[in-house]
Amino acid sequence: MRYYYNSKPTAEESLDLSVYNLKSRGMLTGHAAVEITWVSSRSGKESTVSVIVDITDDPIVTLIYSLTDREGNKTDYNYEVSLVTTPCTYGGVRYWFACPGFYGLATPGEGAAAFQLATSLP
Repeated sequence: MRYYYNSKPTAEESLDLSVYNLKSRGMLTGHAAVEITWVSSRSGKESTVSVIVDITDDPIVTLIYSLTDREGNKTDYNYEVSLVTTPCTYGGVRYWFACPGFYGLATPGEGAAAFQLATSLP
């Protein structure tokens, strides 16, 4: 794999995980799990994330993945993202990823339709 001095992971290399993506896979209906694989356009590296969705009690998405730094050190992650809901006009609810409010960029509890998961550590 080729690295560039001071290069950082870019948005183009990241997995764009959206609520729409989960819904289109039928994952917002109780308890579901799927493994998603994507290839970095820059490095050609294949990455995989396990996604577990449970909306039975407290809606939550669990992401299980590993990232490797330039020295080859692997770090495992088990990250949980809460889901919040808003009512739809004609009944039902719409799911959103709950924003943790990092760095003052958003109010905690606000919803986001998508987020990006990096493929590697800088």
